[in-house]
Amino acid sequence: MNALLVFLKLQIPERLWGIILMVGIPLLIVLSIVMNINNAIKKRRQRKDQQLKAELEKDWANEKGIQFFNRLAKMINQNESQRMTDHIELQGLDSIGESTLNQRFEVTNPKFRLRLWYVVSSLHDRYEMEVKALQGKAAHEVEAEEGINLGADELLYEKFENCEWYELRRSRQRTFGYHGLGIRIPLGGGMSYRAGQIQSIEPQTKGEYQFDGKGILYVTNLRIIFIGQSENKVISLSAILDLEQFKDSVVIGKSRGKKPLIRFEMDDAALFSRLIIKLFKD
Repeated sequence: MNALLVFLKLQIPERLWGIILMVGIPLLIVLSIVMNINNAIKKRRQRKDQQLKAELEKDWANEKGIQFFNRLAKMINQNESQRMTDHIELQGLDSIGESTLNQRFEVTNPKFRLRLWYVVSSLHDRYEMEVKALQGKAAHEVEAEEGINLGADELLYEKFENCEWYELRRSRQRTFGYHGLGIRIPLGGGMSYRAGQIQSIEPQTKGEYQFDGKGILYVTNLRIIFIGQSENKVISLSAILDLEQFKDSVVIGKSRGKKPLIRFEMDDAALFSRLIIKLFKD
């Protein structure tokens, strides 16, 4: 900085240099004040937005509704399931749906109209996946409806849309930990299922997996079939050794090759895991 000032003094006449200092220094001071004011206004707006958000979060439902939601959200994160009609808080309702939940727990802000319904229906869908009898579609039905070919003895049980397929990078080793995924349940046949506190997989895998494509995932009695935008993938159920489920993703351990990571929408990772477990049990 000092060298630059010396250089400028040599290049600029002394009289002009004095004018520059007289004008420039006050201008810098004014600019600094303006910047500080703008930063202060920005921080004040952020604090105000945070306060408004906190107020909305505090009063989005009545006290019973907030307690009910917090309990169900904890169950979601612990990978639990529960039938809709088994909730004590919902007894006495003629029907259970978005509107009746919001009426009971005084949810009036449209921003939160789906909050209670999401946790109640997600836990119920998990329960249904665990207990309902498997009903598959035959090959000719699947070809007509989905445009994919199955074997003569193959049945389609479920499809999951908007899935993302990731492959481990060739130059990387899979080193991230499974924080909170400490429960290991043996299911027989060499398969196991990691459960427990389910969380997003993103923080642990950044840079280790590469995106291979988005598409539809089909689960049959014999295979997992991924029909992607640019590439298709197939995993035989007999080749699966273990599943590692996260909040939004599942890592599939195979007898050969690297473990792919499949990212799902909404609560589909929990439903997919339960379906695979059921297929192995049955």
